[in-house]
Amino acid sequence: GIALYCSRSNSIAEESYRAAEAILPALCEATGAKNNGITVNDNYTGQNWSTVPCVMVECGFMSNPDEDVKLNDPDYQQKLAQGMVEGICNFVGR
Repeated sequence: GIALYCSRSNSIAEESYRAAEAILPALCEATGAKNNGITVNDNYTGQNWSTVPCVMVECGFMSNPDEDVKLNDPDYQQKLAQGMVEGICNFVGR
């Protein structure tokens, strides 16, 4: 499945969470992947120091044999990219 991570307490935490709320359903719709939700924490340095909305996307898990195959498939990668684009466009209102 797909999971998103964003910061819990920095100055852009709320906006990052709104971005994640727009991106996750678009990714799941584009790929048919399971929605594993949004996790908020302050464990990721890049997110903690960001000054613009910041979301980390887990596109799947290589420890899952089925997902590992999908993650190496160019067609699935294109679906992931398209889902991210759609989600970002939804977030910025395009």
